[in-house]
Amino acid sequence: MHISAPSFPVGVRPSVYRRIAYTFIGLTVVVILGVLWLTSVRADVVVRLKRDAVRLDGVVEVAKEPRAGQIPGRVVQGTFTKTREYTVAGESGQPSDPTKAPAPEPTPSDDVRARGTVRIVNNYSREQPLVRTPRLLTPDGKLYRIDETIRVPAGGSVTVAAYADQPGRAFVLTAPTKFTIPGLFIDLQTYIYAETVGPFEAVPLGTPATASVTPTPSPTRPVSPNARPVSYEDLDRAKKTLTDEILNEAMRTLANQV
Repeated sequence: MHISAPSFPVGVRPSVYRRIAYTFIGLTVVVILGVLWLTSVRADVVVRLKRDAVRLDGVVEVAKEPRAGQIPGRVVQGTFTKTREYTVAGESGQPSDPTKAPAPEPTPSDDVRARGTVRIVNNYSREQPLVRTPRLLTPDGKLYRIDETIRVPAGGSVTVAAYADQPGRAFVLTAPTKFTIPGLFIDLQTYIYAETVGPFEAVPLGTPATASVTPTPSPTRPVSPNARPVSYEDLDRAKKTLTDEILNEAMRTLANQV
């Protein structure tokens, strides 16, 4: 007869629980790291804009109560006049003073101003106005101006007097020369340009612009022996000063109406 000892269930070893706990902790850490990585991913998108010049040729209507195709605004206008007397200053820009010693004679290269005649050519499809003293530029960078306001018809040309912007014999043109007009839109300069009509001459500084602006004796106001003739520089200086004064007055007056 065989008698065996009774068997009892064996409990789970503590190492099994530790292994399960470590596995759970490890999986938890992996999940947390994965979530952190996913939330930390960022993409930077850089948009670079390219600017292109666009020419718009059209009419824009301004109205206080705009309709379709109009922009809101207000148009103000006015007429402004101003009269002033100016002292003849000559080339130096300073009024003459008979009590002062005469200025030293200029060097031969600087005592003249180049003057001549140019033809303004317009090969464009529209008439082109040019306000008095627009710039004419030679290929070698010499600057000239014309004497009056002109309107050059489309497909035509206008002949007008011109003069060098700076004094000096170096500005005298003897060979045929073509000028660009920097004040025009760059594309128009191909179609509208100037060219010499014969050689330019060296004219002494202070030569009157026209005979009509030269001071003449008056029975009631005799001319002083130190009187000076009106030059192109005097006219340009007076025109610029008076224009600036009128513009400033106009801007102040019109600004109060807006």
